[in-house]
Amino acid sequence: RLTLTEQRIILAAIVEARQSQKGLGRGELTIYAKDFSALFPDVEEGSAYGQLRDAARELFRRQVTIHDIHPESGKPRITEARWISSSSYIPGIGAIQIRIAPEMVPYITRLEENLTRYRLERIAKLSSAHAVRLYELLLQYKEIGSREMGLEWLKETLQIGEGYSGRTAIADFKKRVIDPSVKQINEHTDLSVTYENVKTGRSVTGLLFSISEKKAKPAPAKKKAAKPPKITREYIEKNNLARAGESWDEAFRRLAEEHGQQRLAD
Repeated sequence: RLTLTEQRIILAAIVEARQSQKGLGRGELTIYAKDFSALFPDVEEGSAYGQLRDAARELFRRQVTIHDIHPESGKPRITEARWISSSSYIPGIGAIQIRIAPEMVPYITRLEENLTRYRLERIAKLSSAHAVRLYELLLQYKEIGSREMGLEWLKETLQIGEGYSGRTAIADFKKRVIDPSVKQINEHTDLSVTYENVKTGRSVTGLLFSISEKKAKPAPAKKKAAKPPKITREYIEKNNLARAGESWDEAFRRLAEEHGQQRLAD
């Protein structure tokens, strides 16, 4: 249940791992307040270090439950791990350092593979933790074009607390969580998203999201250069282009030279 700033620390760590070419699991990653502010425009540089320090402290306390299969026995396995294994603060230079926990490296690497610089720039504009998480869930199914999610599973995945059950509460869940997230995704990312209810009988039990990638806007067509006028006696006389004392031939030679025309047009 990461806050928006905690999610952004993970995204900033991905950026730093790429730029430094350290990789996500190869030691400490340094995140500077000035770089964090540049990556997320709604964060003022003056308050960025404080946000980073406080969020990193909380991120260090966060636990993740991983469900997988025990390779030796083939039985279900439940592992509890942290997002980061260490967190350091350097107030003198306005920076923090974090070390991604080894158990989390494969999962963050999988996220990193899907996040091009283009997408990171757009996620940076999302101001809701739920919008970031929903974007990640939908991005996984971009090629398929749709994703159906059970309502209870979606609430659990978005770490929505108790409540939002029953017809009125479901409408409230969509109004307060889903609709604002979809709006932000449509406004700021490369995805275009709509959704509809999935019902079992009369009860809404899930949401079906339709996902498409926005087409890049075509570059504006270059204006064709204006075709130079054909220099004729009629053109010169009609537009009164001869200078005082110029003969027809003199006016033509001057204008033909200006327009790059080499021979006299009758």
